[in-house]
Amino acid sequence: MPLFSKADVLPYNSKQRRLQLKKTIMVLAFLSAASTAAIAQSNLQLYGRLDVVVDSVRFKGTPNSVSVTDLSTDTSYWGVRGREDLGAGLKAFFKLESGFSVDTGAQGSATQFFNREAYVGMGGNFGSVQLGSQYTPALWITTKVDPFQRSANGAIFNLMQQNGGNRQRGYLLLQNNALQYVSPDVKGFSARAMLGLSEQTAAPRDVGEFRSASIEYSQGAFYGGFSIEDLKIASTPAGAAWSNKTVTLGATYDLRTVKLYGYLLKNTLTNSRDAEGYMLGLTYPVGAGTVRASYSAREVDGIAGSKASVMALGYTYDLSKRTTLYTSYALLDNGAASNMGLWPSSKTHGLPATGQDVRSIEAGIRHFF
Repeated sequence: MPLFSKADVLPYNSKQRRLQLKKTIMVLAFLSAASTAAIAQSNLQLYGRLDVVVDSVRFKGTPNSVSVTDLSTDTSYWGVRGREDLGAGLKAFFKLESGFSVDTGAQGSATQFFNREAYVGMGGNFGSVQLGSQYTPALWITTKVDPFQRSANGAIFNLMQQNGGNRQRGYLLLQNNALQYVSPDVKGFSARAMLGLSEQTAAPRDVGEFRSASIEYSQGAFYGGFSIEDLKIASTPAGAAWSNKTVTLGATYDLRTVKLYGYLLKNTLTNSRDAEGYMLGLTYPVGAGTVRASYSAREVDGIAGSKASVMALGYTYDLSKRTTLYTSYALLDNGAASNMGLWPSSKTHGLPATGQDVRSIEAGIRHFF
């Protein structure tokens, strides 16, 4: 089979195709340069994750019930990271990471090429200071307290992370224009502090400003993490900045035969009722695989029909240290005033209609490089 078909040959009179070819060549050149440098220097790394899944989804309820089978990307990305030793115990480092969809080849964002993280920093015995677009302190806690490892249809972020379904009332995933301090580990304790700049020139100038901190403790079979954050958002009606605060608490305990997980979230928004959520889960090793289960729920205090809950059961099987097969089942029950979604169908189809329930059965493969 030839490497190129006639359809692949781009006519020189097509401005759009020439531009597309130019972009492709630039990306390939960047990857080639990064790979060459990685061979020459052990402190530069090209890495990534490919995760694709067959997902059978059913939306049940008003205005109609419908079933569909999708080939979807769960969470896939590639990135480049590196470090330089500066002497005297100091180091400089950077990270550039971009999400994409394996099922379509599309970029994860139409406006940000490195839409996951992009930062540069300096570190030493004091910890590290990082500047750029970065994950928030609350996010790092969920990576440790989610039985589904922030993947598949049972992922903790379905209900707890800011999204359209919960009206942005949850912990924030990523903050642009951020300065972050990450402490070293001291007798099992570690901490993070982040400031996100609003960069607003017109009033109210604090809209978009973000402050957050977390503390974590890990010792033996126990892990615990606490975070607090405050994001300034535009008021309704406009003209002022409202405080969107979220507090989270998560913990795990490994009993060897079974590992237990727990998570609590509370969100307070100016002139609004509080929103609260929780998650309970467990993992149980079976041979080279792991059974995963969780139940999570959230609602707005005093608002009838605002509760949404997710029951999930899954199994992951490690073919190697880098490749995993998995399957999972999740059932999302939306109250009459709720329209939360299940990942990854929420990415493919958007959120369900208010009051619609969602059922998802999926099987996929995940590979790291």
